Amino acid sequence: MLLPSSLVRQAAQQFRLPVWVDDLGSVESRLADLAQFDRVRLAARQGDPRVLLEQFRKWDIGVDVASLSALRDAVSAGYEASPGRHDILFSADALGGETLGHEGALQGSVDCGSPDMISQLGGRYPGTEVVISVSGDSPSFIGRGIPVDQIEDSLLRADQDGVMVTGLRIVVGEHDGGPGGGPGGGIAGQFEKWESVIEHAVGAIGRMLRTLIVPIVSGPADFERWDSIRSRAAEAAGHPIELQADADRWLWRGARVVVAEVCGIKKWDGRVIAMLGLSEDVSMPSAAVLVASVGDASQRESVEVGLVGRVSNGRPAWIELPMPRVGDYVAWLVDGHPAASMNRGILASSDSAG
Repeated sequence: MLLPSSLVRQAAQQFRLPVWVDDLGSVESRLADLAQFDRVRLAARQGDPRVLLEQFRKWDIGVDVASLSALRDAVSAGYEASPGRHDILFSADALGGETLGHEGALQGSVDCGSPDMISQLGGRYPGTEVVISVSGDSPSFIGRGIPVDQIEDSLLRADQDGVMVTGLRIVVGEHDGGPGGGPGGGIAGQFEKWESVIEHAVGAIGRMLRTLIVPIVSGPADFERWDSIRSRAAEAAGHPIELQADADRWLWRGARVVVAEVCGIKKWDGRVIAMLGLSEDVSMPSAAVLVASVGDASQRESVEVGLVGRVSNGRPAWIELPMPRVGDYVAWLVDGHPAASMNRGILASSDSAG
């Protein structure tokens, strides 16, 4: 859901435009929908505002980091890098020399996305607890995580190098249908596929398995299927297994908005082009709203508008909006994470702000 006009104006007045806004009220509402999971995980990236990380910690969200700077940011916000509950999970496919030499970065649990990374850890820090990430991408695409056919090799390396595999993570890339369907047989087919992978991995890992981290694509409806798979895995392992939700992609949908100012209007072949005050291209928005700096833009005639960055040469993103004017604000939904150059803003609900 897009921000209401009043919050778009608030963001425009409170932050320097263009700004990438995280609506914590929407995030909190979505978190409540995932309450059945033992824990929810989100990615913490370099440059995330401290207030955002502190709010994650208050909500008892586990964070995944992929760099020393992101780790330091999480620790400064109150997270502890210690094994067990995976408050911080260092997630990577390989470790650079600086990270490998920084023992504090690896005191907590580590999420290994390749057999080589397991060997790196074992050679330097034997006895380290690790989660192994198994990739869900089709063979046509390359993403992070260990391919299914390399699970045995990964576990063999862990055993030889003295690394303890206590967790299993299912990684679903953008090109994989995942639990939400898409290529690969839809939602039922995807869960059947991952049930087979998990059962195979549980059998290989054995009684050491304590944590199962699974992706959320469809939303709360994913829980029953994942819980059923978890229950069978726990029965095979002979003890309870914690079920954690990797909600990073799903949780932010509808909760992240870019707000930019209309800096110029052009007519091109009779069509309206709104030039926005940002250097990036405007990717095709799933939804957008135009808010007048003064007055009510909804009273204007609706036209097809091409949104384009003022100093970019990209193609306009076409969407129906009220006739724009210079000084108006355009807000649109975005997926994923902001570029490092983008200004960041946090809008907190009254409950989460406390």
